[in-house]
Amino acid sequence: MKSFRKITSLALAFAMIITSMATTFSLAAAINFEDVTETTAYSQAIYNLVEEGIINGYDEDGKKLFKPDATITRAEFSKVLSIAKEGSNAVFGQTTVNFPDMVGSEWAIPYVAHASGAGIVKGYEDGTFGPKNPVTYAEAVTMIVRALGYEPVVDKTLTPWYEGYIKMANQIGVTKEAGGIPDKGAPRGLVAQLCDNMLGCKKLVQTGFDEQGNPKYEISDKDIMIGEDDEEDEGVVTAIFGNSLRGSDDTLTKSQIKIENEIFTLSEDLKAKDLTDYLGKRVKYTYTGSSKYTVTSLKYAGGSSDLVITQEQLHNADLSEIKYFENPGRDTKTQTASLDSNLYVVYNGVGVPKASITAAFATTYMNGIETGDITLSNNDKDSAYDIAYINNYKTYFVNAPSTTDGVMSIYDKFGFEPKIDLDEDDVTVTKVTTAGGSASSAALSSIYTKNVVSIAVPLTQTYGTKVVNSTATISGEVTSMTDDYEYVEIGEKEYSVSPYFKRLIQTDATTYGFSIGDNVKAYLDFQGRIVCTEVSETTDPYGYLVDLDTSSGMDNKVWLKIFTDQGKWLKIKVADKVRVDGTSKSADYLVSYLQSSAGIINANKSATYTTNADYAQVIKYRKGTSNGETVLTDIYTVAGTAESSIKPYAFSAKNGVPKAAYTDCTASLKYSSSGNTLSDDIGTTQFTVNASTITFAVPSDRSKENDYRARKMSSQYYDKNTYILEPYEVATGSTSAKVVVNYLSAGATTKATVKVATPVYIITDIRGAQNEEGVTCHKVTFRELGKTEDVGPYYTENSTIMTGFAEGDLVKFARTGTDIEDIKLVYSFGTNKLYEKDGTTVATSNEAKWEYDGKPDYYHAITGTVWAFEPDGDAGKGALHVVPDFVVDNGDGTYTSVSDNFQSFALTDSTPYYQINDKGEIAEKTHGELIGALNNTYPETASKIVMIVLNKVVKGIFYLK
Repeated sequence: MKSFRKITSLALAFAMIITSMATTFSLAAAINFEDVTETTAYSQAIYNLVEEGIINGYDEDGKKLFKPDATITRAEFSKVLSIAKEGSNAVFGQTTVNFPDMVGSEWAIPYVAHASGAGIVKGYEDGTFGPKNPVTYAEAVTMIVRALGYEPVVDKTLTPWYEGYIKMANQIGVTKEAGGIPDKGAPRGLVAQLCDNMLGCKKLVQTGFDEQGNPKYEISDKDIMIGEDDEEDEGVVTAIFGNSLRGSDDTLTKSQIKIENEIFTLSEDLKAKDLTDYLGKRVKYTYTGSSKYTVTSLKYAGGSSDLVITQEQLHNADLSEIKYFENPGRDTKTQTASLDSNLYVVYNGVGVPKASITAAFATTYMNGIETGDITLSNNDKDSAYDIAYINNYKTYFVNAPSTTDGVMSIYDKFGFEPKIDLDEDDVTVTKVTTAGGSASSAALSSIYTKNVVSIAVPLTQTYGTKVVNSTATISGEVTSMTDDYEYVEIGEKEYSVSPYFKRLIQTDATTYGFSIGDNVKAYLDFQGRIVCTEVSETTDPYGYLVDLDTSSGMDNKVWLKIFTDQGKWLKIKVADKVRVDGTSKSADYLVSYLQSSAGIINANKSATYTTNADYAQVIKYRKGTSNGETVLTDIYTVAGTAESSIKPYAFSAKNGVPKAAYTDCTASLKYSSSGNTLSDDIGTTQFTVNASTITFAVPSDRSKENDYRARKMSSQYYDKNTYILEPYEVATGSTSAKVVVNYLSAGATTKATVKVATPVYIITDIRGAQNEEGVTCHKVTFRELGKTEDVGPYYTENSTIMTGFAEGDLVKFARTGTDIEDIKLVYSFGTNKLYEKDGTTVATSNEAKWEYDGKPDYYHAITGTVWAFEPDGDAGKGALHVVPDFVVDNGDGTYTSVSDNFQSFALTDSTPYYQINDKGEIAEKTHGELIGALNNTYPETASKIVMIVLNKVVKGIFYLK
């Protein structure tokens, strides 16, 4: 099940990273596809094939990709199938093949020749093979059925030709959890599922002849990967070289493994792999030999119940039980995991001697995890967990590492951890380059100053130490944060801070802390948490000065009240010596100066637009630190002549009369989305805006704080609407303004509102929260249809705006900054109802259509039944016919079928498909799972869908349960 739910607690994020490095896909640690996570369709099958050495994906621009949605060619599939059938160590030495069209695909000749010789592939009727043609679902299933030996018993009298093969594949388990359109190219992820299913299927083998001389067949008791001379068994790995569940009491060579109580020799192939992560795991293994047995293959048996508890979830642990929060930050009640009285512990990859597993051990090592987790495994399936795998990483913010004779000395910049020496022969190093990204293999030499290095050292030895080097950073303005730094938003994306950073703040908050509005560079650990920051001075930000306060008495202190370009309020003290338009002045001088510069702007305006505007104006400003306090050190206004002073923009002449830099704000300008132009009433373009233009929307009465808004162009202006505007900062030779003031008439709203053209989003997470003013509200994340990343979190202005909404609902919403100001319900999966554009009226006839820009059905939402899907060319393309009605269950075992009064919609290979369950979780689906009612004997099985269309483009299709 694919969930779009945002992982704010980082619990799942950490579990995924640890899993990718250490548990589920251990033999494939060096391969971690950036486009395949545990939530990707068929991900388990994909990584199972990686583990078996059957697939390895693509390298593109330094990224490792699998491309699960792309098709696979017949030549590529021949290779995958040959390796799957014969094993990753098989040698394919054929150099010729009896197909004339292999030119350009010579690399595939050994595999095509093997598959052809084994009767798995037979080519086309004209004698060609078509190596570059996409393998269809029917072809893939047919080849797998042949590879398993079932060709002689397939019913070949059925039509079309592939029907018998698909029927056989269904019977033997090849198509489990995998379905496609028979004559269309099969996606690579789907093919991986078919091949993974094949590995668990039993072969059909000929056992002799009957009395009439006909061949006899039986299903072998061995799956396809097991040779006839091999035996298969299952058990728990109790010791690997230098590592035992009992500590160090098992003495094995590097060529040995102990499963249960029996010692085996490892094959040459297995000796070359790191098997550490199999310790304590139940495995399926094959072995050969008559007395001294050799293990030839090894894989997880499955069925073991694992529970991952991250350091953030952990509440308390002892040797009898572990208490934890399923959703830290949200839960108040803990869950309990019971531990077996004969508990085994593996600490940082190495077994802990039984004598060392004491109450003191639990206190120090089970409860003392700073970065890591406890993974509990239950091999005997009783009510208690048998093995606890503790991963505990210590964090170093690296300072000047040095290397001598293969040993690197790592120093922590702030001395929180002692120097540690890492021998390249003893450690496994992985590297993370993006926030919360996947880890790839690396060398010690990849570690430099200011890297964040996480180190997990086993309890009784240094061999097997795990090192994760994070070079991930994030730079931007701090847009929101909690007082305790628990969560920080940088550039409107949320980050949590690590225990390391909290220690820095406890040491010296003035030096290592930051504030809203600061521009920072944050160094992140491999979980994507902030470890250390540097506050940087960047281009002076724009703001709208609203008012100022002065102190009484002799100290002459001044505070400015600024509405920032991020839509936040900033009250800041002015430094005793402040640079005003480039000249050093005293703080009290600033009071009269700012009143004068505001007067320049207000001089030509009516009183309607100057209420409580004595100091109101656009400014640029800079912050600094004085005696540990953040203060304003620089300010630039329209009154100055310095290079950085604010430059007003004079409107073009109108009817031969030149316009002043400031108008009386009685004329309005019309916005056109074509060219982003603002034009007067005779069509003269006065100036333009662009994606980075900052617009300050200000109320007629400047004292009304709740009516201010700061927006970028894309969320401020609507086509053909008119605005009263004042532009600033237009470069010479340009007409594009950097800053615009939008003057609002009395009572005008500044809130962003939902429009017909607003995209549709999925609500991926809702939770109670408090905004930076301490007001109870909701924190919500969304995902736009067709996109792959969540946006947000965004915050509601009050606690009631999200009433009636739930995770998984389809909505339109509008925001300013991080504030949700308007939200409309499109479709509720809780009530299965489609809504009109007011968000409250249920749509009639299963359809909602809204007009926009002269197009009567620009927005079209429809709920109903798939009548038919007519594919056209490449996979995913074609015409979808939908009846805006549902099959009715008559309650007596019969159904009333839908009519054939369908509507047609064009699908592309990029059309997104989803299914949402009652928990708001979203599974990614494919066009191949569309089931039509036309020619369907059981119309109740036809796909029931919700479809959203904008301007004739299908934005998303949801399969209803």
